[in-house]
Order: sequence, then C-alpha cells, then structure tokens
Amino acid sequence: MVRAALKYGQNNEQRNAKVSLLGNSQAMAQVRLTLEKMSLNQAPLLITGELGTSKESAARLVHINSSRREQAFIKVNCAALNIENAEKDFFGYTKTYAQDPKLERAGYITKAKSGTLFLDSIDKLPLSIQNKLIDLFEDEALDIRFIGATHQEINGLIDVGLFNPKFYYRINVMSLKMPALRDIAEDIPLIAKHLLIKIAEACGEKQLRISDSAISKLQTCRFLGNVRELKNTLERAFTLSDGDEITESDLHINEQKALPETSTLDVSSLSLPSFLEKIEKQAITEALVKTGQNKTAAAKLLGVSFRTLRYRLAKLDFGKDDGDAR
Repeated sequence: MVRAALKYGQNNEQRNAKVSLLGNSQAMAQVRLTLEKMSLNQAPLLITGELGTSKESAARLVHINSSRREQAFIKVNCAALNIENAEKDFFGYTKTYAQDPKLERAGYITKAKSGTLFLDSIDKLPLSIQNKLIDLFEDEALDIRFIGATHQEINGLIDVGLFNPKFYYRINVMSLKMPALRDIAEDIPLIAKHLLIKIAEACGEKQLRISDSAISKLQTCRFLGNVRELKNTLERAFTLSDGDEITESDLHINEQKALPETSTLDVSSLSLPSFLEKIEKQAITEALVKTGQNKTAAAKLLGVSFRTLRYRLAKLDFGKDDGDAR
C-alpha cells in the first residue's frame, strides 16, 4: 500500500479531465440546475463557499457545458501571484527594443481569448490588477468569460479597503454558493465511494469496499475542509488498510468530533455573547488540532485571514500568542 501511495502522488498530476459534482441531495440538485442555466449565459460569475467545496469543479462545469467548451479554460491562482510580476502575468510582455533579452510572452488575458478565465482565490487578487480589469469588463470586443471563486466574505474586504467594490460588482453579476459537506451529509456515501474508485485507479490497485460503520462515521464528522478533507481521509485509509474493506478503525478519525447537537451546549445558562464565544473557541480549537497548531493553515481552514485569527486568539484568551509562528 505504501508503494501505491507513492504511485498515487505521481499519477494524480495526470488526473482525468472529466469533471463532475456528485450528490442526490436537494442542495446538489439545485447546484447542478443553476450551473446548467449559468452555462448558457456569458455574464461574469462569482462562486463562493468554504474551502474544499469543489468551487473549481463548478467553474469547469460551467465552461465545459458552455459554447466556449472548445476554447481554453485558464485557471489563475490569485493567492500564488507574485505582486511584482502580476501585471505581466495578466497582460503579457512585449519587447521595447531589439536588444531586450526578455522574450515576448502572452498573458492570461490573451490565453483566455474566446474561452474562460477562472480567478481562484479572487480575494487575493492585487488591487492594481482589479483596477485594470474593471475597464476590460466594459470592452465588448473582449471575448472572455470571467469566473471568480472565494471562500472569503468579500464585503468585509471591501470595508477595510482590500477589495475594489467596482470590481466586485462587475465579477458578481451572477453568483453561486457551494454547500458545505456537513449540509449534504446524505451525499457522503456516494461521494466517498466515488473517491475510493478514483484513488484505486490512480494507484493502479484494486478497489476497496468501505464498511457501513465507516460510512456512518464519516457522516458524523464535521469535515471543516469539506470534500478535500474527506478525500484526504480516504487516501490515508486506503493506504493503511490491510484488507479488502476499509473499516471504521482505518479512518483514524476518532479524534474528530461529531456534528454538534443542540444538547452539546446548555444555551439556557449562557448569554448570547458567551454562547457564540464558546462556539467560536470550539471551531478554532478543532482547526488548530487538525493543522497541528499551524495558525496559517488553521486560518485557511476557518476561512479567515491569519491576522484575523491572531486577533481572535488574543481576544478569546487562548494564551500568549507566539509572534508570527505559523
């Protein structure tokens, strides 16, 4: 199985281009119906949702089912942009004199012509690029479908000057929110079995069954990382399993708490601020445990900035903050 895990890492880079959004729940049925309608439109689209809720898959489905399907789908990870080179990355580079050693290169705008430009983590897009893109939205000759995705609350970023409201109104002509996995728990059996098939194929190993008790365990987990975290859990179980079936013990998620029930906290004994504070502490604690106390990763898991998490840690008296330790 260890050899299979290594092989999976290699093959995963060459994953099948087929994209799908699984689930028989009413929420996922509505998502697919909405995406189908949005595929017929050319207006900019903003996809929101927590980390790991398949926002990129949704964007690709819009492209694949649109009239642009034969053209390029250009993905830009805005969180990974180098601010100094961002403008060249988007708009390209042209030699200014013959001796210029730098080669001409096409930017994302040129590459996405007649296709789709997907701006992932759009909340991290530099303001300078946002300002330049505003004018492009008004250019009728520019034949590009813009799709953005974020797990952040954009209005909050606008309030603190980190996002241009004019750009937000142009990219948010149409919007779609992807449901969290905990909100479609009835779809977990189908999604889990599908992921296991893909994991086995990528490893070149035989498929493994998953026990009913293991499925039940998965359905009680919070999965703050959503489908992405579910996939990681199943990859680990696939690698560690010794038999033909993944059991509950193979999942190694005993430390994960079940979805909170109304009886978990005695609301009657708490004021609303105290109740909300206790909920927030619980969420932060779980995120820190899952990320091995890595605050940067925990902040991403919670959908907040690192600065915000540090502030909340201090506000909620989690102990002395250890500087910039991440």
